[in-house]
Amino acid sequence: GVGIGLPLAKNLARMHSGDLILSGRTDVTDFVLTLPMVDSEEKTPEMGGEELFEEEKKTGPELPCILIVDDNRSILAALRLLLEKYFALASKLAENYAILMAPTGVEALKILKESDVDMLLTDISMPGMSGLELCAKVREDIEISHIPVLIISARGSVQSKIQAMQAGADLYIEKPFDLQYLVSSIENILDRRVLLRNALEQGVSGMAVDMFGLPRKD
Repeated sequence: GVGIGLPLAKNLARMHSGDLILSGRTDVTDFVLTLPMVDSEEKTPEMGGEELFEEEKKTGPELPCILIVDDNRSILAALRLLLEKYFALASKLAENYAILMAPTGVEALKILKESDVDMLLTDISMPGMSGLELCAKVREDIEISHIPVLIISARGSVQSKIQAMQAGADLYIEKPFDLQYLVSSIENILDRRVLLRNALEQGVSGMAVDMFGLPRKD
């Protein structure tokens, strides 16, 4: 497997005030899903299909935008749902994130060139163009080279992490991951980019000392 299915399922269950646990049976691997029974008129979001990708591309440019890339559509949709749910419940930027999705590196590059993306989250193992190749192409293109790249992968070897850094990744997170850690990482990287943007717009000299720890000039 890809090492992320069970953590995603467990996080989804907890987001809905439920849980997913391993039963005590020893003859088979048996998981027990519990969910509360509530009345709701809210429509359940679609979890797959081309419509999901096309709909997300219509997002307005005023929202901080995250592009998620994974060739597994079920994981892609589940990760999107988890992030949206978490941002809405706990994030200091609640309801201020736009999330785009792409099933391939080629499609991701197209979106990056056509949309105002603030962060790229990508898997490594994908057909056609790997996440490492995608990261390298982003860094080679001056128009999108500023976009932070966060790699999420089931590969836990030091060599894989080194390759990701050499390709230009800003952060490497192993699957399975903790959702709160992922969200905190996203917010931290984006917050620092806002500070840097403000510093550049206002003139680095007055702000850089305190914000970025630059040496003071006598």
